[in-house]
Amino acid sequence: MRLSVLLLLLVAVLFGSGYWYTTMMGGCFRPITYRIGTIDASFAIAQDEVLRLTRAAERMWEDASGKDLFVYDEAGDLVINFVYDNRQQFAEHEATLRQELDDRKDVSDSVRDQYETLLNSYGALQESYQQQSAGYEVRLRAYNAEVAKWNEEGGAPEAVFADLEARQVALGAEQTELNTIARKLNGLVQEMNALSAKGNSVITDYNEIVDQYNERFTEEHEFTQGDYRSNIINIYQYDSFDELQIVLAHEMGHALLLDHVDGEESIMYHLMEAQSLETGITEADMAALTARCGAGWSPFWSFFTVFNI
Repeated sequence: MRLSVLLLLLVAVLFGSGYWYTTMMGGCFRPITYRIGTIDASFAIAQDEVLRLTRAAERMWEDASGKDLFVYDEAGDLVINFVYDNRQQFAEHEATLRQELDDRKDVSDSVRDQYETLLNSYGALQESYQQQSAGYEVRLRAYNAEVAKWNEEGGAPEAVFADLEARQVALGAEQTELNTIARKLNGLVQEMNALSAKGNSVITDYNEIVDQYNERFTEEHEFTQGDYRSNIINIYQYDSFDELQIVLAHEMGHALLLDHVDGEESIMYHLMEAQSLETGITEADMAALTARCGAGWSPFWSFFTVFNI
């Protein structure tokens, strides 16, 4: 009888210990099993891509700790869902405005380059016009003076008269060329004025979009790209696959029952700030994991893995 009671007590202790380690120390003494749940089609991301990024997020923690903290299992306890709501819509709107800003900046840069090209062309043509015009005025005055002289003398000799006629024709052609250049200069001025107006319009639009962007997107928001609740990770928003990997790593940190830590570069920081895949898991993140699991958790690892606790 006493043996039966002791066996029951032992089973209860082992079961209770297993439950405690599974629920409270999951990841520390045995890997957390996870699976991909539902993915809202609005995200337009394939399950294979989600799994690839989740495994990459898993490796961030495991490479830093040297432990097998997570393992993919189609019947895993931890479920990762992608829930489409106003947060992703908000992110898509932000991306749209950012693209509009980039587009207008590209247009503005293009307009500026075109304007500078026209301005250089105008300057070169104007300098040529001024030089030719100055020479033309000198030749025209000399011609008029000589014509006036011969008129006072009653007429020019035949040879001189023929030369004056040839000079008159040449001056006429020169005047026609100068008029053509003047029209080109006027055309360049009109083009520059049109480009200037276009540039001003683009800048006005750009500033309006900047105001919209700053009004909606420059305030700090809590880390709302995802959350972790009772063995469920819900992903709500991401701007890129790199950011999604960071969000997954953050929520997997919560699955390890880690709280937020200080340091804008830390994966477990409460805002999406300066985190990067290059920086990865920081010392502050690892300090939180060590505090959670205990500095010497490794000696017990194999025991609970062998008994599948």
